[in-house]
Amino acid sequence: MVDRNKVGRASAAPRLERVGGSSVVEIVTRRATLLGSLAALAAPSIIARAEEPIRIGVVSPQTGAAAQSGQFMRNGIALALEGINAKGGALGRKVETVVADDQTTNPGAVLAFSRLASDPAIAAFIGSIRSTQVQAMSPDVLKQGKPMMIGGTDPRLTKQGNRWLFRCRPNDTYSAKTIASYGTETLGHKKIALICSTDAFGTGGRDALTAELKSLGITPVLSVGYTNQQADFTPVVLQVRTSGADLITSYFTFETDLGVFAKQLRQLGVRTPWLGSPSIVNTSALELAGPALYDTYGVADYAVDSSPEAKAFATAYQ
Repeated sequence: MVDRNKVGRASAAPRLERVGGSSVVEIVTRRATLLGSLAALAAPSIIARAEEPIRIGVVSPQTGAAAQSGQFMRNGIALALEGINAKGGALGRKVETVVADDQTTNPGAVLAFSRLASDPAIAAFIGSIRSTQVQAMSPDVLKQGKPMMIGGTDPRLTKQGNRWLFRCRPNDTYSAKTIASYGTETLGHKKIALICSTDAFGTGGRDALTAELKSLGITPVLSVGYTNQQADFTPVVLQVRTSGADLITSYFTFETDLGVFAKQLRQLGVRTPWLGSPSIVNTSALELAGPALYDTYGVADYAVDSSPEAKAFATAYQ
């Protein structure tokens, strides 16, 4: 699904929707509604009296650049727990979570997982929505031998022989297909600039989108990477401005980076249409960038009006 960062009339499929409250719940639904499934997956590793709760460890950013999205995530988990426990829990037992702060860094994610994994009462885990952090934790998850639900979208994460990683979100082969087809066929652009983080998420998205564009006979006029948590994107913006691109595509890992890039893009006079990965319709990005993101497009893996279930979740969350 494609969302447009503009109040206006919806267009043809892939469906365009107004960006508003849906962005808040976009993040939290990536795994929160799968808590019941996670508890079931963990059943063989649970050795406890029937009256004891099932404990699930959560690696989530409480500090750092992704702290706000981490709060959205924990809100969604709390909502899911409330619904699960109101119906008697899982396997006849209540479910509870233990949260460890990943500090929005790869070392922080590894340390947070290590702290949780040291508790034998924790039966399973909910990991990061960010591929770079999942990649950092993956070797330790494999050694631990307990299931972890992840939201990281790098297609390679579930192809590296780690049978304990369970993705609960479409991977970037799907976002790449949507960006490529919508950008070229619906919007009609052929000169594509591709901006991405140099981490696992960004390079995975870049490779998937480059392959999709190649299948359509298109080679990007610009493909440039950046390191996460930049203070200045001026060199990247200048490359975009001189590239002759008629569409910017992007895979930004952190909303803070996207906000800085968006502001500098407009400050330097670039008004090229922009179609990005889900971070472009994230609430945090919209708050940081403000009008700089007006009239842009983003692939969204959650939208309020997409189904009755999505509407019900949004109502409960709000």
